[in-house]
Amino acid sequence: MQLLLRVTLFWVLWWQWALCVDIGESQVNQVPLVPTRGPVPPTSKPPPPPDAVSRKKINVSGFPVYVYGVDELAPPVNGTVPEVAIVIYMHGRNKSAKMEDSLVRLLYSNIRQHMVADPAGSAKDVLIVSFDALNHGARTTDPIQRQSLSKNPRFLVDMYALVLNNRDMVSFLIDYLPAFLFPRDERLITGWIACGRSMGGHSTWHVLATEPRVRTGVVLIGMPDYNALIRQRTAQANLKAEAPVVPRSFAQLVNMTDPPMLPYTSTNPSKNPFWGKHIFQANGGADPLVPFSLSASFLSRLVLGAQGRKAKDSLEIFVQPQVPHQVTTEMLDLAGRWIYRWEIAKKPVNLLPAPSLPTPTHARPPAKFLTTHSP
Repeated sequence: MQLLLRVTLFWVLWWQWALCVDIGESQVNQVPLVPTRGPVPPTSKPPPPPDAVSRKKINVSGFPVYVYGVDELAPPVNGTVPEVAIVIYMHGRNKSAKMEDSLVRLLYSNIRQHMVADPAGSAKDVLIVSFDALNHGARTTDPIQRQSLSKNPRFLVDMYALVLNNRDMVSFLIDYLPAFLFPRDERLITGWIACGRSMGGHSTWHVLATEPRVRTGVVLIGMPDYNALIRQRTAQANLKAEAPVVPRSFAQLVNMTDPPMLPYTSTNPSKNPFWGKHIFQANGGADPLVPFSLSASFLSRLVLGAQGRKAKDSLEIFVQPQVPHQVTTEMLDLAGRWIYRWEIAKKPVNLLPAPSLPTPTHARPPAKFLTTHSP
């Protein structure tokens, strides 16, 4: 009898694991993500918990979003309030807005700490907004369509649809969210930032490519080149990048809409959709799912402005050694600094003290990554 119970328990646990785990994510579904510190000496102390921040649910014409920081907005002084910058955060595949709540809270705390440290140098207040991607969280209709190629032969099509839908929802929120947040014109929103993790990071690149109102982007363990991802995933599955896995109609769509298909190397501001934008991208150096090599070719040639110090400062790359497909506290520290520097501060500043990092950040991909992937 005991043997039968043990066998039964084993099979129940195995099926729970099989139903929950997916190749595209490093954590189990329905488990909230908690950012961890990257590889550090065993004597290091864990990062402190983020400060508490309010979170409100708002339905924007029936589309639910979570807004962080409304209660923390600065009160009026002499009848005036600061302008507001809003970060729109997009979660990863097989997760949800609620499951990545801790990442959003830590990001908010990281931005806020610089505002508190230098109130006179801060020009704007900040909010963060998150939402469930199509077929995720409260919007789930078919979990199989979120699964990777081993379980869902149409995975590459499905995920690109999610990426582009995220892009469209960001523009929708920029259009309509102000009327729901401040219906009496209590405050003026003058800055929009796109930020995302994994699939949400892919979406961030598409937002930057198509939405002129978004000037700053933060990409966490994501990449801009979907054709590179198609080649990687089909090769891993021993499949050819052709129908039915990659139908011709879908390939044509990617070739029309993916960032590397746009004039991203142009020095003509009217043609290059990334001109004048400020982009931070962080990846794990040991990420087998979205390795930095998928981004290296694109980032090595990306043009963000005319030659000069400001253009060089407009792209920052952080590849953290020994880190798999996960967001670390170091990545979120740099993300908070980036958003404060370009969207909150009165003028771009190099924040002090400098962050303690296992490897420096870069303005261009290190040469070693350019030899491992060709466009």
